[in-house]
Amino acid sequence: MSKILKIYDYKDPILRTKCRDVLRMEPWVLGLADDMWMTMLISKALGLAANQVGFDYNMITINGPEFKGPMINPVIEEKSEEVFHHIEGCLSLPGYELDTGKRSKSIKVRYHDLESIEKTIWLKDVTSVIVQHEIDHLRGIIFLDHLHKDMIK
Repeated sequence: MSKILKIYDYKDPILRTKCRDVLRMEPWVLGLADDMWMTMLISKALGLAANQVGFDYNMITINGPEFKGPMINPVIEEKSEEVFHHIEGCLSLPGYELDTGKRSKSIKVRYHDLESIEKTIWLKDVTSVIVQHEIDHLRGIIFLDHLHKDMIK
């Protein structure tokens, strides 16, 4: 039975943590994926990174138009030079929404599914932005970091 996890805000050091790879698909990984999915849905979010809920592992859940589900150890292998403009929000920064102007329109992502099968997928537009946002979290980057310092008031 899945549970709703606490979402950490941007001030917590876990959000600046560079997450580590999941080395083996163990029962706790499946449980965390389920809990993250439920937390994301209840929060009406399009994505969630493990460190947003207190776990420093390379794991995200995505609820986009082109992809729905968990990605374990996701890596962006290619990105388009063309950007896609989309207003982003973040569960760890409630009330803030912005277009960073820096998200690639399309990306090629390599990841593992919950059966440890390595997959590669091309994503575009909104789903591309969601995945880039969540992978940033796994590297300790929040979307405000993309803004030029002169833009932050």
